Amino acid sequence: MTDSLATGASVGHTTFGPRNAVPVRTEPRIDGIQWLRAILSVFVVIWHLGGAGRTALWDDRYLQHSVNASDILSFQVLLLAVPGFMLISNYLLAAANPDENVAWKRAQRVIILLLFWPLALTLFQSGWGGVVAEWPRTPEAAIVYLLTAGHTIFYFFVALLLTYAVTLMSVRLPTFAVLALLAAATIAVAAAPAAAIAWHMAWLGAYWSPINFLPYAFAGVVIVRFLGPEADRGRATLVALALVVVGAMVAATEWQFYRHGIFHQTEQVSYPTYTRASLVLHATALLVLAIHWAPRAPAFVEFMAKHALALYCLHLFMAEPMRVLVRTLAPHVSSLTQAWIVIPLAILASYVTSRILMQVWRERLLF
Repeated sequence: MTDSLATGASVGHTTFGPRNAVPVRTEPRIDGIQWLRAILSVFVVIWHLGGAGRTALWDDRYLQHSVNASDILSFQVLLLAVPGFMLISNYLLAAANPDENVAWKRAQRVIILLLFWPLALTLFQSGWGGVVAEWPRTPEAAIVYLLTAGHTIFYFFVALLLTYAVTLMSVRLPTFAVLALLAAATIAVAAAPAAAIAWHMAWLGAYWSPINFLPYAFAGVVIVRFLGPEADRGRATLVALALVVVGAMVAATEWQFYRHGIFHQTEQVSYPTYTRASLVLHATALLVLAIHWAPRAPAFVEFMAKHALALYCLHLFMAEPMRVLVRTLAPHVSSLTQAWIVIPLAILASYVTSRILMQVWRERLLF
């Protein structure tokens, strides 16, 4: 979530702040992006803390399971968060008409986050022993270790660096080439789960696979050229609605064919999380609709957008002590109810902690 989580940036007649690369902080320019930063950052917390509950997809009954509202909420709504942030970040980079210097400044911001947060979280959760235990011992394990940012939620930063490189290349290409690459990358995402099942290669459908995120680099460029704030609102809306409809049809196909035990190896669930073309289509539609239709962001949305990156980085640190507290005080309450007690507490604690740390550090190097 850098640019996406990061400072506000405008497009067209607007300008970009120096820290655009991560939910950061300068004045927002596009209200729709501020709304998305605020909402999607909360989606991340709800997903990680189990706010949508768990169905038979998480155990060996997945083939007999019928898709229900909890599944749709989890996989089609909450899991739009990472694709949404990825798309916003690359859209903002493309809109800045970047050269190598601009891209490198944003990349430096992400690298700082990547060097700090994965190690901090591993130390917090399992101490130095956990760091040693996670250290890769084979070349294959080293690749996975790098792509997953040490097997932490901060794999997003690794994927973002990769997509930044693709966006930097794409802004120099003619439109037909970008459209062709977008189509090819989306098809690759759609085909990857089938290939994982057919060839027994779980990594093809893993949440951290770079294949998942390539389309968002190309989609960001396409939105800048055709569907941004300067585009005709009616045309942009029709395109977005068409993407919603097609995405829903693609999602129905995914639910029918992509439930398989092989995904347990990387996802802990019998369904691919981010290796789905429906997310590409729906994330693109969401950003286009937000750009053209979102109302002016009120103060609380601006606050949440400004602290989106802080919430992403801090919520697991805050959640664990909250979970212990809730289990101690309400041991007989269902796990789902406990999750919904912990979620707002973790969000509030993350906001408060980030404000304190910002006062101590002054600079927002880590948020």
